[in-house]
Amino acid sequence: MLKLSTCNCRGWVGFLKADIMHQEFGKLLLLFGIILVVLGGILYLGPNLSFLEKLPGNLRWQKGPVTLYFPLGATVLLSIVLTILLQFLSRK
Repeated sequence: MLKLSTCNCRGWVGFLKADIMHQEFGKLLLLFGIILVVLGGILYLGPNLSFLEKLPGNLRWQKGPVTLYFPLGATVLLSIVLTILLQFLSRK
């Protein structure tokens, strides 16, 4: 038989613990959904973000049929944007 909670408590205490576990699982599913939407948006808008290739600090090396691209400038910009975003989201 499938158990939905690992709590062996009876009565209201067990119900409340199971309810809290379900709320936490719901928050986790919501977080994964938001991450999937953001990644989908990035993949959808990817070809329109060509300005990221032309940032100063991005390194490109081409010799014959081999091209190496090191997006250092884009990485620094992404790091700054994510730091600011996470600072605003972590404040209570």
